[in-house]
Amino acid sequence: MKTVTDTEIRIRLRGILAHLRLDMQRLRVCVAGGTVRFTGELNAQGRPREAVALAVVEALESDVARVKGIRNTFYELRNWRRTGPGEWIPLKGTATANAAQHGSFLPLDLDTAPRREPIPFERARTSATVRNERVW
Repeated sequence: MKTVTDTEIRIRLRGILAHLRLDMQRLRVCVAGGTVRFTGELNAQGRPREAVALAVVEALESDVARVKGIRNTFYELRNWRRTGPGEWIPLKGTATANAAQHGSFLPLDLDTAPRREPIPFERARTSATVRNERVW
């Protein structure tokens, strides 16, 4: 059985974040030895303080769980807290909590979001955007 490297995991995670249209400048993803750590904020891409819906957070957790090679995943987010498997709550005092209180989450319907065909790993690996770093 082929071992999945941290670089391969990082590439797949970057694709998931792009598909869900999450702002990668406010979210730091570290991969080391098959352990993934998300730190920062989950915000919509291009909208720095726009809250993301609970469905997007749940989709992120679900998609990350399906990536081969990941042994552990840790979420240290400033605007969401995981209370259990598949259970998320927005933290008070954040744009996410205010949106939850007033029902004004970013209108992102995952079923109608444009879907792109996944890039085969071989092609993605040779892309100029892939770096030999642990954090992007």
